[in-house]
Amino acid sequence: MRHRLAMLSADDVARQSLRVTELLAGFDEVLDAESVFAFWPMAGEVDLRPLLGRLQERGVLVGLPAVVPDVPGQMVFRQFTGAQDLRANRWGLLEPTGAVIARPPTTFLVPCLAITRTGRRLGHGGGYYDRFLARSGAHLIAPILNPQLVPEVPTEPHDQFIGTIVTPNEVIHAQTRA
Repeated sequence: MRHRLAMLSADDVARQSLRVTELLAGFDEVLDAESVFAFWPMAGEVDLRPLLGRLQERGVLVGLPAVVPDVPGQMVFRQFTGAQDLRANRWGLLEPTGAVIARPPTTFLVPCLAITRTGRRLGHGGGYYDRFLARSGAHLIAPILNPQLVPEVPTEPHDQFIGTIVTPNEVIHAQTRA
């Protein structure tokens, strides 16, 4: 999967990301949310940065993940205040330096390596998101690039299912956990 995503040109990623963020901007669950937890893009992920700025302009509390140092598998979400306040963690991933957000989000834009039409999500490993999602209670949305939609992925009992998948071409409402 990582190889398929690496084959996308920067223009392809930008074009697909723009379309996905346009679709997301049409969701009441996103634009009218009290709070949205999202992610800063890594290679091969939808670039949500324009949407994050738009949400901030609307007064939506935006949170991005930060790994808890020295606590394996744990992360928190910190308030995103702008790209200028992001710092690289020990793995080189950018994290916000804002305050930790204690309350769960109303909407959660969840990253993934791959996902099926039934909402089975393959993450990047480590289970960070699955542990956090299990207690969030938020509306879960996976914004993805076209190659990330696949027929099947391996799953484990602790894996969390995603209810809505947004690709550049369609919005999928997952109906089953089977």
